[in-house]
Amino acid sequence: MSKHIALLEIQDLKTHEKISARRVREVVELIKKKGEFIKPIIVEKNTHVILDGHHRVEALKKLGYTKVPCLLVDYMSDEVKVYLRRKDLPMNLIKQFILNTALEGNSFERKTTRHYIVARQQKIKVRLEELN
Repeated sequence: MSKHIALLEIQDLKTHEKISARRVREVVELIKKKGEFIKPIIVEKNTHVILDGHHRVEALKKLGYTKVPCLLVDYMSDEVKVYLRRKDLPMNLIKQFILNTALEGNSFERKTTRHYIVARQQKIKVRLEELN
């Protein structure tokens, strides 16, 4: 699967899960403390739906940044796995349903899904000033 890192405009990203305000505050403090961004957001390459990193994106917004480093992936690839975290959802929840939900401007409850990317790049180093 081809995966690459790109700096995308935050405004172009679409969410599929809600976030916790408390967790966003924690992430804001972590980003300020580190002074750099070290874990790319996982984003579907065609639709720009966030698969992993909703809290980091919201933290960057709160800090006034306009760009975010993203690992772009082909969501329909067999190398992207989706695991349901919530037992009350139907097991036929599939990738296309997740994408459609985000593209319609809707969100699942937080911690609804977990995405696993085979051979995911774990760390990057991007200075915060590069995100404006």
